Amino acid sequence: MDLLLSSVERILDLWPFLEKYFQEEECLLGKKVQDPEYHLYSYLAYILLHKLMGYTIYFQDPHLLYDEVEAKIREGYLLFSKMLLKKQYQDLDFEVIHEINFADPNNEDFQEMVSDFEDFKQNFSLRYPRLEVLIEEVINSNPKRWSIRKECYSHAKEFIIQVLNSMKERLPFKDDIYVKSQVIFLREKTCKVSVWRELALASLNIITKEQEVKFSEELDIFEINYKLIHQAHINSEISIIKRWEILSKNYGCLSRLAKALLVLPYSSTPVESIFSEFKVYKTPYRNQLSKESLEASIISEQALKIDQETLLPLMLESYHRLWENKDQKEEKLENSRLTSFS
Repeated sequence: MDLLLSSVERILDLWPFLEKYFQEEECLLGKKVQDPEYHLYSYLAYILLHKLMGYTIYFQDPHLLYDEVEAKIREGYLLFSKMLLKKQYQDLDFEVIHEINFADPNNEDFQEMVSDFEDFKQNFSLRYPRLEVLIEEVINSNPKRWSIRKECYSHAKEFIIQVLNSMKERLPFKDDIYVKSQVIFLREKTCKVSVWRELALASLNIITKEQEVKFSEELDIFEINYKLIHQAHINSEISIIKRWEILSKNYGCLSRLAKALLVLPYSSTPVESIFSEFKVYKTPYRNQLSKESLEASIISEQALKIDQETLLPLMLESYHRLWENKDQKEEKLENSRLTSFS
């Protein structure tokens, strides 16, 4: 989509020169470029794509923290929804706006809170006054296209509604684990002990049966000290990941559970980019490169890009253990082969 946006942006930048060039060329493309309606819809496409692309680029950053992603998602949903809502509903909280059913125009909330065509047109044209200038150019060049104004704003409104419906369908704000996992951000003034226990039961691979007693004892102490912990975090600028790293000294089980919930993936971009990096190392001239050497090359490159604070000793230890186990398996396999031959 970023390529599409940059293409539309480039066309708009070159529009005056394209018009001048195609005035001297007799071809179908030349007639389209000279038609102000194409200019109008190119600009409308640029407006709408630009709003989406800002968030697309933001979410491609592989070093975002989970709470930052959540805040940005809420911001995007509010940005698009407020372009539709009537003035008296512009300051509603996210939770209220998220409940509006934008997919059903006959819905009572939709009819009450969403702007009609005239209000939407006025609001949209205030944001993008150049759109009205281009609409007037179309009408002046062809008076029969007097309906272009309604068509243009209707397309814009429909696009925004589709974006909101798509976001609402995909965003996990009603997911049970997502809702419960909000406790790990330490925003609440009181400790929700029951929620922590439910999260532990849903994460038996993190809090095993052998750790149930220790987890329960930690949670009791955590509840007693929660007000101080909450206040310390709210008044500081420490990220939630670093906060749980600090808390891990006294709350090891809770910290492991919190960190596990913090690694919920928000984008596949980092994984996809790694596949692209393979081509740098495994070229036609190095097509015999073993998978172990390829893996080591990728990890070495990533280590230079990653903040060393996020590359924890435990991670390195786990990685070395994998290689030790692999070497031991290969040694056993080789011994079994020699034994079978003998």
